[in-house]
Amino acid sequence: MRARLSDSFEVHEASDAEQALAFAIEHRPDGVIVDLSLPKMSGIELCQSLRDISYTSRIPIFALVE
Repeated sequence: MRARLSDSFEVHEASDAEQALAFAIEHRPDGVIVDLSLPKMSGIELCQSLRDISYTSRIPIFALVE
């Protein structure tokens, strides 16, 4: 997925949901793609955390489900 998206978008990866949340808070990306089965914090918890913060609450989230 990274290879396909990086042709058209600037792509950043996080190894877990906590890193993804910290990145989103600091950089406010245009969108977030979330794997729902993540280590440390679930993808659902990440989505809820993004929605709970006023300045990340409008970031579009795309969820990947196996």
